[in-house]
Amino acid sequence: MRTWLRTHPLTTAMIALAVYFAIFVVRGLASDNAFGNDEDAHANVIDLSQILLEIVLAGSVIGFILWLGWGREARVTAPLHWGGLWYVLPPALITLMLLGFGILAATETGLPDTFTLNYVIGILFLTALVGIFEEGLFRGVVLFGLEARLGPLLAVIISSVLFGSMHYVNWIRRQDFGETTNQVISAGLGGILYGALALRTGSIWPGVALHALWDAIVSMNGMLTANVVAEVADSGSTDDGGTSIFAFLIGNFEPILGVIVLIGWWRWRRAQTT
Repeated sequence: MRTWLRTHPLTTAMIALAVYFAIFVVRGLASDNAFGNDEDAHANVIDLSQILLEIVLAGSVIGFILWLGWGREARVTAPLHWGGLWYVLPPALITLMLLGFGILAATETGLPDTFTLNYVIGILFLTALVGIFEEGLFRGVVLFGLEARLGPLLAVIISSVLFGSMHYVNWIRRQDFGETTNQVISAGLGGILYGALALRTGSIWPGVALHALWDAIVSMNGMLTANVVAEVADSGSTDDGGTSIFAFLIGNFEPILGVIVLIGWWRWRRAQTT
């Protein structure tokens, strides 16, 4: 069986994706709040009670890759192309800048009582596990499976679409459909950056670190700015055009940088072959 799975990478990737999707769907359907019936469920809220599950998910996908002998092909044990690490810095700095905005906003209203050191440690640990699982599955197994049949560029695009679509399990579990759709679009666009980094650095691990950082800071900012958002909503104030443009650039920096990384990867690969 292992030999067959190993020699049919695209089929194996789709089987793995279907298995994990089915696991999430079954868990979602077992919930009393399935199909968006939980008003307290939001995309920027991470449930620390899911740590054990995420340990299992992260361990299983990495274990599956190693069991197949795809360590290098799926970019889990492959050596880093160190020159590509420079591409990690801009998105990491922008993400950290967003945390700075959250902290500044919180100074006006005060830190929530639940925003403690233990909470921050828990978020960092959980998002690291989420990053390992999602990058291992989508930029490891799925990207390699698609790449083997369709080539790297199409593989990045299709794996990003699949990555985004997978987030509809959050609606099946309990999250509002409209909010989940926004999350699907955001995740799919972000997948372009993670896929491009996997190509340029030759490894999923820079993407794991960036993915975990993004999830952690989005979650922390959701808590830090909750009071500010409530005050803005109550006042009925709206953003001006400049703020809207800034918000657009911040909200879409991942696909913009992803395209830049893809261009850098293409030029680098071309230089390697000449």
